[in-house]
Amino acid sequence: MCLNISEDKKNPLAWRLRYGELDGIPVECWPVEAVEYPKRDARHTIDVFFKQEEEARGVTNGGNLHAEPDQTGRTLAGRRGGSAGTTCATPPAATFR
Repeated sequence: MCLNISEDKKNPLAWRLRYGELDGIPVECWPVEAVEYPKRDARHTIDVFFKQEEEARGVTNGGNLHAEPDQTGRTLAGRRGGSAGTTCATPPAATFR
């Protein structure tokens, strides 16, 4: 399957560039196109993932996806630590005297 979405990417009126216009407006009042865009975007993303996985099955060592689980885990852990911050117990100053 080959899907060309370049027209939408070049369109200055595409919803992907205009969500600021909907700030404060309940989703149920959004235009249908504004609601459908993120659904299509998510669908395209998962389709690409499945295609990559399918093609990797036919390549020795899974092509460039062999380390995907490890890399994903490290990325998620790093992002979580970065966004939530890390905590540590600071020893009392007397400890250093």
